[in-house]
Formats: sequence, structure tokens, C-alpha cells
Amino acid sequence: MMEDRANILREMKVCRFCLSNEERELSNIYDRHPSDSKQSVPIPLQIMACVSIEVFSNDGMPQLICSSCRKLTAQAYLFKSNCKKGRRCAQSLSGYRTVDQTLPAKDR
Repeated sequence: MMEDRANILREMKVCRFCLSNEERELSNIYDRHPSDSKQSVPIPLQIMACVSIEVFSNDGMPQLICSSCRKLTAQAYLFKSNCKKGRRCAQSLSGYRTVDQTLPAKDR
């Protein structure tokens, strides 16, 4: 019974995240999109990094994402990456050390 529900949900032609059903705007989460660069992080990993939602191919959830959610995910991931780079740069310039960096190696 639960397996049937999972199969039905998985086969639905909706965006996994916003539930949009505009088919012309939907693409598989695991397929490379033409707008993705060769070095880009896959969308499932970007989603996990930005919003802490786990995305696995065998989780029984819809495997589609709409173009709007794909674009928002890429923007959020880029913003997060830029913030981390800026923080590292500022810390190196200021000599700031995180708590983890001040602990002896055996205690990290």
C-alpha cells in the first residue's frame, strides 16, 4: 500500500519543491540542464547545501524540478558560496581564527 503511494507520487508530473505542474517548464533533477556549466555542482547537492532537504533518486518523491526552482536553487547556492568565500577572505586578512582552529589537533 505504501509502496503504491510512493510510486504514484514519484510518477507525478509536478515540481518536487513548489508542486508546479507546468510540464513545459519541468526537467529531471538528475539531468544536466543546458544552463549548467560543466563544473557546476549537481542540483540535488545544491538543494541539500542550501535548504537542508535531502534529495535521493530512490526516495519515492517526484524527480522533476521546474525552471523557476532550478534558477532559485542556483542563485541561492551561488550566494552561499560567495558568502563563504568572502568570510574566508576577511578572516585571513584579519587574522581571525575560528574556535576549531584554536583547538589542538587531537581535540578537533
